[in-house]
Amino acid sequence: MSHVEHDADTDAKRSGSTILLVEDETIVALAERKMLERFGYAVEIAKTGERAVELVTERRELALVLMDIDLGDGIDGTEAAQRILERRRLPVVFLTAHAEPEYLERMRSITRYGYLLKGSAEAVIKTTIETAFELFDSHEKTRLQEAKYEYLFNNTPAAVALVDKQGGIVQTNAEFTRLFGFSAAEAQGQQIDELIVPEELQDEAKGLTSRVVKGGEIRRNTTRLRKDGEYVEVEVRAERAQLGDQWLAHVMYHDIGPHKRAERALQEREREFRLIFEHAPLGILRFDRDGVITDCNINFVEIIGSSREALIGLEMRNLPDRRVVEALEQALSGGIGSFEGEYRSFTAEKATSVRLVFSPVLAGDGTVDGGIGIVESVEARKQAETKLRYQYELQQMIAKVSAAFVQAPPDQIDGAVQSALERMGRCLSTDRVYVFRFDESQAVYSNTHEWCADGVQPVIEEMQDIPFESTPWLVEQHLSGRVLALEDIDRSEEMPSDASLDRELLRSQGIRALLNLPLEEHNRVVGFIGFDIVGRARRWLDEEVAMLQVVGRILSAASITQQAYREVKGLLQEKELILREVHHRVKNNMNTVISLLSVQAEMLSDPEASAALQEANNRLRSMGVLYDKLYRAEQFGEASMKPYLTDLVHETTASFSNRDEVHVETEIAEIVIGTRPLSTVGIVVNELVTNSMKHAFVGKNDREARVMVSAAREGARVRVVVRDNGVGIASTEHGAAPEGFGLQLVSLLTEQLGGSLTVNHHHGSEFVLEFVP
Repeated sequence: MSHVEHDADTDAKRSGSTILLVEDETIVALAERKMLERFGYAVEIAKTGERAVELVTERRELALVLMDIDLGDGIDGTEAAQRILERRRLPVVFLTAHAEPEYLERMRSITRYGYLLKGSAEAVIKTTIETAFELFDSHEKTRLQEAKYEYLFNNTPAAVALVDKQGGIVQTNAEFTRLFGFSAAEAQGQQIDELIVPEELQDEAKGLTSRVVKGGEIRRNTTRLRKDGEYVEVEVRAERAQLGDQWLAHVMYHDIGPHKRAERALQEREREFRLIFEHAPLGILRFDRDGVITDCNINFVEIIGSSREALIGLEMRNLPDRRVVEALEQALSGGIGSFEGEYRSFTAEKATSVRLVFSPVLAGDGTVDGGIGIVESVEARKQAETKLRYQYELQQMIAKVSAAFVQAPPDQIDGAVQSALERMGRCLSTDRVYVFRFDESQAVYSNTHEWCADGVQPVIEEMQDIPFESTPWLVEQHLSGRVLALEDIDRSEEMPSDASLDRELLRSQGIRALLNLPLEEHNRVVGFIGFDIVGRARRWLDEEVAMLQVVGRILSAASITQQAYREVKGLLQEKELILREVHHRVKNNMNTVISLLSVQAEMLSDPEASAALQEANNRLRSMGVLYDKLYRAEQFGEASMKPYLTDLVHETTASFSNRDEVHVETEIAEIVIGTRPLSTVGIVVNELVTNSMKHAFVGKNDREARVMVSAAREGARVRVVVRDNGVGIASTEHGAAPEGFGLQLVSLLTEQLGGSLTVNHHHGSEFVLEFVP
């Protein structure tokens, strides 16, 4: 197909497609919509990034997104594009008025199909959109083909290896990894014969490889070696495929030992079954097709409370408990029979709550040839389940508390602590959870956080600045770093007789049992986390204490993080205030000097003196512009020439009365240099622009008056050009500037930069400054 035919086909395919235009300026959006409709597209408009994401989700006919970057309030265009691409694969083209580097950097991580500046020619916009459609279609086709190939290659039932002419492995599939144990990364680049061929079969493998190299096909049963050293019997098939002037061998391995492996597995399962049968914690029995017990393990004997001799040969169809008999009959009919409840043993005086399951065993012809029964004590299972469930809940609680502290910013630690207390209190079914912190300098401790269950009275307000002497025994336990687990404070063995003050305080709050865990920071006890039980005793489990100690360490770490954050934040705020004050004073001083020079210039009757002061004023303003840029810059000691010189040129020309008659142009590249040379360049540019505005257009009635300033990097050198199309200046020598303080200053500053200054007089004046920064 020719290029023209391809374009026509694309136009026909995409004509009438709907484009989502994301633009917050209504008039701009209407103008862009009309332009896109002239191109033959349907247009949907979204004024915000959030609305754009909604439309892409709801409107499946949207085929392309034309996205502005700056969308006012809400998310910007780059974030909106990111969210859109997370939901759908669509071509995104950015159409914006921003060409600054920071906007380009924000788009770098986003899959995009074009970037247009507003005001671009319609033909450019149309071509960019068409190209975006073509690229997107091409990417989708390539992605689909790669996915198909990957699926077929990795889902073939045979182990496949692609091998080059030297025997090196190029690619393997998932079955190759499963069969031989080598991952794709481990296999790639290895010699196939060295990787999976046993040492005793190296000659055979080399012969097979030689046959494939010569263009032959092979098919042979042989043995290969797994990564773990185990031999595997395989059928090898190989042939070569020509790819241009190169070829790859396509080698397939089929496992031909499944029957032997199945036999070994069957024997192993039988052995394992016997081990399980004899040593399983459950009761297991076997019965024949008549329901007679033929075998049982020791646990079945213990659960029933009988003996093996009494149970072997027992006809279960004659049992008095008809529920068990019904479950047995269901199994002998080919189904699964079960029973759960209290069972009274027929051979012993014992009643046990059990869960019993009968399952049939089938003969080779499919008929029922007896069955297996499994019996467990329901009490033991329920106890184990309850314990496991509680441990799981504790672990989940710890995980959620940990995640909350990991995700919480330092200024939200208090909220995370409060949430953690509630989680722990509800998980442990306690009545009150709290945190106390010690102030050893004042010999007091205070309640900083508290959670109470419904109906439990909070005490945090009254538990502030508690003197150590009011609870001496408790304080001693806490400061020593002990875990305090009291099941019942009314028992003398829980609290000694000399802890009467401590016991009285606890009783006043209705506390009957408590658990206190130390909080340590930098190997020093700074407080404790506590759990209260009101009005009843409580036994604290070892696993509870162990897991809650983890929470204690988490809270301690969070407290350290919060304290460090507050200290750093305070220092940063103090530094910021100082910098702002210094900057404010410097700017005020510079503005004062500029104002004084301006006032002095206006009061002078001598025009030359007034002009000299005004020129000095402009030079000082140039330094002020640089200072302001440096203060706002992210990098200390360096700044970009583009924003500095651009602002400087426009501020300089704005001070002249003929500013409206002179068209000022700037074309300055993003060149980052040191602030000292940049300041010098700024003074030079200020002098040259001032010279053009004052002298270049005197006596010249030209509506096309222009002053042009450009800067670019040429290799290691920077080239700055100030040019006007005025009357020109007289030159004493070729390439040398005439006399005058301003131009003398320019020459001196050029020497300071270690650069060169060239002056041209063709159709105006042109000053070319070149230097190595």
